[in-house]
Amino acid sequence: MGLRSVAPADRIESIDALRGFALLGILVVNTLFFALPVGVGLSTPGSDPAVTPSGDEDWLAWWIVNLLFEYKFMTLFSILFGVGAAIQFDRTRRAGRSFSGFFARRMVVLLGFGILHAVLLWYGDVLAIYACCGLVLLLLIGLPDRLLILIASLMLLFTAITSAGMLALETSLAGKASVAEEPLRGLDAIWSSEFNPMSAVWIQAEQLAYGEGPIGDLFAFRITTWLVYLATVAFSTGWHVLAMFMVGVVLFRRGFFAAEGARLRRLALLFGLPLGLALEAACTWLTARYAGETSMHAVWPVVIHEFSVPLVSVGYAALVVWIARTGALCFLMHGLSSVGRMALTCYILETVVMTSVFYYYGLGLFGTIERIHLIPVALGTWGLLAFGSVAWLKVFRQGPLEWLWRALTYGPSRGRG
Repeated sequence: MGLRSVAPADRIESIDALRGFALLGILVVNTLFFALPVGVGLSTPGSDPAVTPSGDEDWLAWWIVNLLFEYKFMTLFSILFGVGAAIQFDRTRRAGRSFSGFFARRMVVLLGFGILHAVLLWYGDVLAIYACCGLVLLLLIGLPDRLLILIASLMLLFTAITSAGMLALETSLAGKASVAEEPLRGLDAIWSSEFNPMSAVWIQAEQLAYGEGPIGDLFAFRITTWLVYLATVAFSTGWHVLAMFMVGVVLFRRGFFAAEGARLRRLALLFGLPLGLALEAACTWLTARYAGETSMHAVWPVVIHEFSVPLVSVGYAALVVWIARTGALCFLMHGLSSVGRMALTCYILETVVMTSVFYYYGLGLFGTIERIHLIPVALGTWGLLAFGSVAWLKVFRQGPLEWLWRALTYGPSRGRG
């Protein structure tokens, strides 16, 4: 028996809706980095008055993004990646085929998409990271649920420790260089800042590269930032992503998205979500209060964050699944699930739209829009993508990049299925 892509009637709508919901939250966070220099996006308001204003609106936007969005939706999307792997694992076994060969091909193709995305469009790509972590998941997916949870917990602990250490290093490097009277540009600025995106020299030159060009400077910052990002991922975020893959596998096996998972969903919604948000509120307050310090007050939020974020993300998942199963908010859920069915296409389109809006070769709005106004920009962009996804799926069964991904994995004839 051969393998085919999943027909619409065989899809789990709540999982598609969750993917669309995750892409919405990811866009809200990513818009900061599409629109602002990396160092500004990572900083708390007022930490450097020259580049990060500290008005009430700036603080409000910072609180909204950090409390409700930051890291939560990337975590949710990682969980859903694990869910998708678990579904494919079951399907290949039932079809009497090898999961390893199929999934490895799928990850290699995804890695190619990720590299092209990062090099040609935007440094903040996650596809390559997911592909590499997916290849590791291939070795673990057959393990018992309890062992997967144990390994995931140890990975989160490791990530908490390394993230705390990286925060201390980042704080010690912040503001090390001063802005020159004659601004440095491109590679000269990158070298002068010692490859530190938090440096004032880097921030000023990045503003010029994305806001004014030329393409050589833009490309230099894109590639360098991507490489710095990958180094960070190798020691922190990548382990978190892999841990969430395993959580997704376990949640699927435990029926979280089916009728039998009602008790588990209630636990996540009524206990996990409030607890996670309370811990996140405390972390956000501590981060704001002790920004720029290396005391334990500044480190504890990073450690707690690794364990509170999954509670929030699973709570969000329980909420969306509950709404989907009640049949409420049909119009909204249809939009969410349409985006979810075209997740790869919409993820890339988010980058195309946002870089066209903010980079110099488009509208050139980089660094000109305040944080508080970037939130409605993200929501409006996602709304347009949802409208386009609904219209596209009335004609086609899948998005264009989903078709290409399946074609390169299964072969052209099965990619059409």
